[in-house]
Amino acid sequence: MAKKILNLYFQGELAGKLEYENGKFFFEYDEGYQGKDISNNITKDKSHHTYDEVKAFFENLLPEQNIRKHIAKQYGISESNVFMILYHIGGDCAGCIELYPEDYIYNKQDEFSLKSFLTKYSCLDGNELVDIVKNLIDGYKGIPLDRMSLAGAQKKLTLIKLRHKVYGIRFFMPMDNFPSNCLIKVTNGRDDGLIYNEHFCMSLSSKMGFNTAKTTIHKLTEGLEFLSVRRFDRNIRQLGLMVSCSRKHMQDFCQVFNKESNVKYQKEGGPAIKDIFFELEGLDRKRFIQIIIFNYLIGNNDAHAKNFSILESGSFGQDVIYNLAPFYDLVSTNAYDYYEDKMAMKIGGEYEHNKIRYKHFYKMAKELKLTQRFIDKEILKISSDIVNVAEQLKKELIDIGFESDIYDKIIYLIQKNSMTLINSKQYASW
Repeated sequence: MAKKILNLYFQGELAGKLEYENGKFFFEYDEGYQGKDISNNITKDKSHHTYDEVKAFFENLLPEQNIRKHIAKQYGISESNVFMILYHIGGDCAGCIELYPEDYIYNKQDEFSLKSFLTKYSCLDGNELVDIVKNLIDGYKGIPLDRMSLAGAQKKLTLIKLRHKVYGIRFFMPMDNFPSNCLIKVTNGRDDGLIYNEHFCMSLSSKMGFNTAKTTIHKLTEGLEFLSVRRFDRNIRQLGLMVSCSRKHMQDFCQVFNKESNVKYQKEGGPAIKDIFFELEGLDRKRFIQIIIFNYLIGNNDAHAKNFSILESGSFGQDVIYNLAPFYDLVSTNAYDYYEDKMAMKIGGEYEHNKIRYKHFYKMAKELKLTQRFIDKEILKISSDIVNVAEQLKKELIDIGFESDIYDKIIYLIQKNSMTLINSKQYASW
C-alpha cells in the first residue's frame, strides 16, 4: 500500500503526522509545534517516534473486539490495521487527539452562537433516536462512524448533548471537528438490564462520594432505551446565546504503561493494582484504593487497566498535570451467572472474587506500603454505608420510573460481600 498520512491535531493545533507505509506507522512531531506532549510516552524530547514506541498508544484509541471487527468489515480493511481504522474513524478520539487525512481542511471549532449551532447541527428527533438505538443494537448498521473512535468493548456512539431552555435535553450528531460531549450505550442483548446495572453502579459510586462520570437513562418509543454518559474529557458550555467547547487530554493505563488493549488484564500481562497505585500521587492513591474496595463490594470483576485513566487537570509550563480521572464503566458483572468470577487485577495475590477475604486487603495494603489503620478505616466506612445508600438509590430510581430487577441482585451481592469481608477480619493478621 502507498504511503498514507494522518495529521494529528492536539487541542486544536497541528502537533505532527502519523505516517503509514509497508504495514507500519510512526509519529513525527511538527517542527513548528509548541504545544504539549501528546502522551507521556511520546514526548517532544525527540521528534521521531517509531512504530514500536507509538503502536500501543494509538491502538488503545480504537474500539475493541466485535465492534472493531464490524468497523473494519464496514470499511473493507483488516481489523488488525490500526492506522487504517483510525484513518476512517479517528476524528473524535478520547482526550485531545484528532486525526484527519492530509487533504482534510481543518478549522478549529471552539465557539458558536447558539443560533448558528442549531442551524449547522440538526437536532435528532425522537424517530431518529429510535433508529439510531435500533441500529446500534444491530451492530452500527446505517450509522456514520467517521468520528467515533472510542475505546471499549460495549456498543456505544458519541453525540452532542445540550439542554434547550424550551425543549429540554436535545441530542445532535457531531459534524466537522466539533467535539462530542456524551456517549450513548445500549444493551448488548445478553446482559439483562445492563444499562440499569451501569446507571445504578455509577450513581451509587457518586452517592458514596467518589468522583464518577454522570449517567442518565433515556426512554424512547417502542420500549427502547439507552444510557447517556457525560464525557469528562469534554467541556461544552452554553453561556447565554453562545456555545463553546474545549477538550481535556486523557490516557488510560494501558496507554500509560505502553500496553496494547489485548493485555489489559493483569493475568495477560497487563498492569496490576500496585502498578497503577505507584503511578498516582497524593489523594489520587486514596481514591484508587476506595474504588478497589467499592468494585469488590458491588461484584465488578472487569475493572481492568483500560477502565482507569488519568485526566489533564492543569499544566506547569509545557508539562501537563494529570490526576486520576472520574470513574467510569462501573458494572456489577457478578449479577450475571455466566461471567467469570476472576478479578481483572489481583487483590492481595488472589484473582477469584469468591475467595477474597479481609486478609487479602491487608496483603494488598502492605504491598502498597499503606498502614493498617488506613485500610481498616476505608473498608469500615465504605462497607458500613454502602448498603443503606444502595437501598435509598433503588427507591429514588423506582420513584422516577426507572424500575429494574437488577437492583435487588446488586444489593444482594453488596450485602453478601460486605458481610464476607467484615466477618473474615477476625482471621486476618497484620
